[in-house]
Amino acid sequence: MEELMFCYQCEQTIGGKGCTKAGNCGKDAEVAALQDLLVYQLKAIGFLGNELLKQGKTIDKEISKFVADVCFSTLTNVNFDPERFICFLKEAEKIKENLKSQLGTLPPNIPECVNYKLPDSKDKMLQDAKKTGIMYDQTLDANIRSLRETLIYGIKGMAAYAHHAHVLGYIDEEVNNFFYKGLAATLDNSLTVDDLFNLTMEFGKVNLKCMELLDKANTQTYGNPVPTPVLITKKKGPFIVVSGHDLKDLYELLVQTEGKGINIYTHGEMLPAHGYPELKNLNTLLETSVVLGRTNKKSLIIYQDVY
Repeated sequence: MEELMFCYQCEQTIGGKGCTKAGNCGKDAEVAALQDLLVYQLKAIGFLGNELLKQGKTIDKEISKFVADVCFSTLTNVNFDPERFICFLKEAEKIKENLKSQLGTLPPNIPECVNYKLPDSKDKMLQDAKKTGIMYDQTLDANIRSLRETLIYGIKGMAAYAHHAHVLGYIDEEVNNFFYKGLAATLDNSLTVDDLFNLTMEFGKVNLKCMELLDKANTQTYGNPVPTPVLITKKKGPFIVVSGHDLKDLYELLVQTEGKGINIYTHGEMLPAHGYPELKNLNTLLETSVVLGRTNKKSLIIYQDVY
């Protein structure tokens, strides 16, 4: 039976082998296809951007921000509205043409994705997506495929951290430039297993720098975290559960719910938020409880990184 999709980018995949009908995370086949096509577009942008960098040129920061944001959008547990992916695809097409014009003469033997023309209709996009997925090229060496995908998934994860740093006004040129280098490498058939392995190790160093950037953004915005006791019990009343690691979103949520009786519970990666002084100052309950706010109607909202 033909698989409707194939996604194995997280630890929640069905049977530990990949989701083929719908994602365990809630992603449907249509969204998975649009994400595949978007990664295809991002690879083309990566190739063109890397060529510009080789020429010693600088890439506009807004383009780099777009690349990080859109890489982030292709992760698991994000906003799965298909229309937003169509918007991203169209914007990626414009950026591709922009980078082409900056390059002028294109190098020989450019990858197919660079000259790919995005169709106008979603139906045609979905048809094209069938030729861009992980398993489309069955002739590709399994080790090469594995290392390329490892690099892509690593880049997606780094994109989330880069996005959170960006929204707080912190950027790093080395981090931004690696998106182009890494994406371009997944199109380079001259790279060996050793080459890709070494590039993956290089990515690890850049990713660590990105995490340091995010830590700097968080601590300089919200203060250095201090040990803080928290309760693990619930409070009476309606509430919002907050996951992920976007402290700015959490900060804005706390401001919006101040004095409205909404109980806000941290979950998973958001638990360390209790230690940041500027977040603690919004609500003294932070010092003793997982509750960050107050409310008066019964409700449950799961709030995650949904860029």
